[in-house]
Amino acid sequence: MPWSDEALATALLLGFAVAWPVLAYAGLGFWAEVANRILVLALAAASLNLLIGVAGLHSLGHAMFFSIGAYCVGIPAYYGIDNGYAHLALGIVASALAGAAIGVLALRTRGAHFIMLTLAFGQMAYFTLMSLREFGGDDGLTITGSSVFSGGLDLGSRPVLYFASLGALALASLGFVRIKGSRFGLVLAAANQSEQRVEASGFSVDRYRLAAFVLAAAVCGLAGFLNANLTSFVTPDLTSWKLSAALMFMVVLGGSGTACGPVLGAAAFVLIEQLLGSKTAYWEFWFGAFLIVAVSGGRRGLASLLLGTKGGSA
Repeated sequence: MPWSDEALATALLLGFAVAWPVLAYAGLGFWAEVANRILVLALAAASLNLLIGVAGLHSLGHAMFFSIGAYCVGIPAYYGIDNGYAHLALGIVASALAGAAIGVLALRTRGAHFIMLTLAFGQMAYFTLMSLREFGGDDGLTITGSSVFSGGLDLGSRPVLYFASLGALALASLGFVRIKGSRFGLVLAAANQSEQRVEASGFSVDRYRLAAFVLAAAVCGLAGFLNANLTSFVTPDLTSWKLSAALMFMVVLGGSGTACGPVLGAAAFVLIEQLLGSKTAYWEFWFGAFLIVAVSGGRRGLASLLLGTKGGSA
């Protein structure tokens, strides 16, 4: 009997919960770091999955919000501020506000025009960060310290950061399932099929899409916040269109519109990068080949293969 999307997503998250103690006990600290990176990128991909998989909006500037969340850790840390609540609030709120400002303009367009406009905003953010010489400019900024919360909860501790990342991804996955089945998600999905019919039914498509865009930006900012604590480094490259494209590939590879898709896509991307990146400079070629094979097996990528579906609802 095929697994359901929710069951597979739960199994994957439980697998990651077990992975850390197993890897730590086995002395495989490097692979524990890799697992944490997968969780962070899966969270960023999950935010983009709301846009691609439900609303049908393909953004090539989504990494901009990832970098905003990261710099909201790096810049306060530069001034000696290690308050985790401040870092977290700044990252989420700043990303949401940026999403609102950009969404109001970008969502006036559709299709290729929307993709190009989000790409343009991402490049503007990239060159803006490049110009901030006080914070490293194109060399990036090394973060001395980490986000510290009350009760001695310090994201500088690898186990704490790992399970914080896992918890954030679990909440995002649960939220995606709830949103997809709610009126909010159904309106977004219906508008993707026929915007005119949804408008005729009395729903403001632009408002729903803007809300989704802002929510996706905020969650991606959260992922950037976690990534800054993971790498202790921020750079304008986090805003690059290459990272936005990579997140899009993760969504498509794993299975757009599914809760398990971002986790599967991020895991495949990071593992291929780690296993082949040290052996060839052209590992992206093999990732592309893997993407073609996975997507050809069903519209929902790897999720189609594991869930036994070829398209439609997983």
